[in-house]
Amino acid sequence: MASRPFAAPMRDVLDLVAKHEDWRLHRTINLIPSENVTSEPVRRILGSDLGHRYTLPWGKEWHGYVIENSYRGTRFLDEIEALGERLAREVFNARHATIKPMSGHLAGMMLLASVCSRGDRILVLDSRVGGYDGYMP
Repeated sequence: MASRPFAAPMRDVLDLVAKHEDWRLHRTINLIPSENVTSEPVRRILGSDLGHRYTLPWGKEWHGYVIENSYRGTRFLDEIEALGERLAREVFNARHATIKPMSGHLAGMMLLASVCSRGDRILVLDSRVGGYDGYMP
């Protein structure tokens, strides 16, 4: 049987994480908005594969194949996002809603929106030569 030299330190880390969670969730009052307390179901979702999965719906043909999403492994993610956005519209009585987390892509889009006017042209590299396909028409 192979030696597991990191088993004991990993147990220590997990023990400290459990202590931290108990302390933060049950023994302190969190007054920092950016560190809002999330519910157990939300923590389970963020701790799942979805917590580190990107999505960029595309639905275009590329080299003879229709690419539904620029990132792989998103089979159910678009459905989850659509459901979440529908619920957000209902809860907030809004015509539009997004549940996309802040990301580099959104930061770039906000930058473009702040310096460009409707109809302006921007220069982007084609994704076939290393450009980011999130800005492609």
